[in-house]
Amino acid sequence: IYHSVVKNPKIIPGNTVFMLYDTYGFPYDLTEVMAEERGYTLDETGFNQAMEEQRKKSRAAATFSADAADAALILLEKFKPLMENLSETIFNRDTLTLETELIFANSTDTDDGALILKESPFYVESGGQVGDIGKIYADSFEFEVHMVMNHQNYYIHLGKFINGNSGDANNDKSVTAEVNADRRWSIMRNHTVTHLTHAALRQVLGPHIKQSGSYVGPDRMRFDFSHHQPMTDEEIERIEQIVNSEILKATDVNTDVMDIENAKKTGAMALFGEKYDDNVRVVSVGTFSKELCGGTHVNNSSQIGPFFITLETGIASGVRRIEAITGEEAIKFMIDAQKNRKEAASIIGRPEPELLEGIQALKEQNSQLQKELKKVKANMFAGAGTSVGNEEEINGLIFYTHFFGETDRDTMASWIDSKKEANDPVVAVALGLVDDKMTYVGAASKAATESRIHIGNLTKELLAQFGGRGGGKPNFAQGSVDNESKPEELFETAKNIIAKDA
Repeated sequence: IYHSVVKNPKIIPGNTVFMLYDTYGFPYDLTEVMAEERGYTLDETGFNQAMEEQRKKSRAAATFSADAADAALILLEKFKPLMENLSETIFNRDTLTLETELIFANSTDTDDGALILKESPFYVESGGQVGDIGKIYADSFEFEVHMVMNHQNYYIHLGKFINGNSGDANNDKSVTAEVNADRRWSIMRNHTVTHLTHAALRQVLGPHIKQSGSYVGPDRMRFDFSHHQPMTDEEIERIEQIVNSEILKATDVNTDVMDIENAKKTGAMALFGEKYDDNVRVVSVGTFSKELCGGTHVNNSSQIGPFFITLETGIASGVRRIEAITGEEAIKFMIDAQKNRKEAASIIGRPEPELLEGIQALKEQNSQLQKELKKVKANMFAGAGTSVGNEEEINGLIFYTHFFGETDRDTMASWIDSKKEANDPVVAVALGLVDDKMTYVGAASKAATESRIHIGNLTKELLAQFGGRGGGKPNFAQGSVDNESKPEELFETAKNIIAKDA
């Protein structure tokens, strides 16, 4: 959240609020309450837009899933009699394009369909790695593969007919299956780097590190692991250095198939609680990393490209999560970072090597100016209480009111503090629009509190009548009211309460 409010330090963007809701389960109302306590407001419009976009995606996914599932179920029903005489689908992990035989195809009225091939280059989602997409085609049809599922070791390719239909496909048994190569390469980069990251984490944090979950997609990799505390910036930087160093070594990535017992004897890492076949695949990156893995990988570590960790956070007690990018995503990350660095250096008028020094100098200068401004505001009201606000006498008390219009908290605080420190029995209340929110402050001097005035209780009673809430101590209170509230009506109501209590 801190990083998301750098551009506008008073408003939390809608996409950030939605991420808290969608990823971590924070209700909007709870986030709003927590934000208010810290002086922030939420971008409700942006949140609603993100929510509507998610609904659209869910509706689209649900529609496809339902139609594709129908096609798959009908296909399986028709395919069952043929199963006894056919061998299972062969997964060819060594190529992204191959000529193969179409065993059976089926489609719905909406052109959603399902195809079964004798041999397939498409990876089925498993072990944290997402499945492939691509196309299957011949002279008479073209089929877009959106996902692949494994049913009793028959690979069912789900998607949509772009040209032709299942009838055309069934008449044209010789087909070409083609995986989306760019996407698969991005996935392979992220999968191999997951292994390198696992090894680096054990090296930096200790041998207690155990994998608790993972996601390997074309956009990023996510790795969950057991650890008792957040990683420090230095530890994250060290992981990045180690992994990028291993990438630059251009080490071959080797895969050996062996029985599970021999695999464990070689020192290959196995996931606790995971079930393995008698024969397993052992993926090694030199002597740095060795794990049991059925996923797809690059041939050489140099094919991964640059590696950057973009997130480190906790997801449960004793479980940490990191997310990282490689390849094209990492290159884009570097280009954007360089662009931002140049723009920032230009804005503050410093050479790039002096950027951090310049930002630190600006921060210190801003801090000093804020202190001086606060003093000016305090002096502006001190000793000049009658010059700002309305004054009237109520049963021996001096009652001040003032509507600041658009203002800031410091200005309101300076005015209210000048009234609170008065020697006379003074009660003061003020309203102001702070970050487009009608904000209230109230104060009572020592002499006023001795006259049975408790500004905290008065505030609680007052603001409830104007769609707001607030409260505080005997001598100071704060809160907020509905933005449509009329200051003169609130001040008149406050006057009546004081007249009753004093």
